Amino acid sequence: MKLGKFITNYRNYMDFAVKYRARPAVLVAFYALICIAAVLILGYLFEPLRIGALIAVYPEFYLHVTNLSISVIVCSGIGFMWLLYGVKFRYIAMLSAFMGIANLACETAMGFMNTTDALDAAYGITGTLIGFAFLLIAHKRGLLRKNEKQDAASKILRE
Repeated sequence: MKLGKFITNYRNYMDFAVKYRARPAVLVAFYALICIAAVLILGYLFEPLRIGALIAVYPEFYLHVTNLSISVIVCSGIGFMWLLYGVKFRYIAMLSAFMGIANLACETAMGFMNTTDALDAAYGITGTLIGFAFLLIAHKRGLLRKNEKQDAASKILRE
């Protein structure tokens, strides 16, 4: 199969599967959330990229930030994709609850796999809650049916 035909078939499948499109403001918020989480991880990895104000307030912030960032990225990334595909929101809520429980279990009860640290669990649960809050707002206010005739930008300007 030629690459061009494969890409065309894939696009047709994706057009069929996706039921919603996000408003531009929600897309900007989603990418900003992912970028902020990525910058925090980079600050953990590279000391010159650390945010001085965070270190001044809480010097140990970067010791636990990976749990927060990974939870935000995974919860909001999977959940946002599910929103666009039209998955019922209760399943997204179940994903977030599972992630919170798994974070708590991995950081407290599974000492053979990880160093137990309740503060890491709190950071992970906080990241999951941040991702879930974004998804809840996106679900309530940020989605348009894909086949709506009206442009998303013009609809936002009239609100």
